[in-house]
Amino acid sequence: MGKDERDVAVRRVHDVTFSQVMAITHSMVELGCPFSQSREFVYRMSVVHQLTEYQRITLLTHLNTKKL
Repeated sequence: MGKDERDVAVRRVHDVTFSQVMAITHSMVELGCPFSQSREFVYRMSVVHQLTEYQRITLLTHLNTKKL
């Protein structure tokens, strides 16, 4: 697998992981989990799965809009 193919594969995995974390976080909020616990989950999953800073910020922004 060449570098370009590897980069595309990594991006795909990050996109799938991002979508799953978004769905889980959304469900956590809808089911009444504390905001702090949901935020901690986003940070932990972002680090564990090496999501980009943009993806982490997007997840936190979504979480903050649900808090209101």
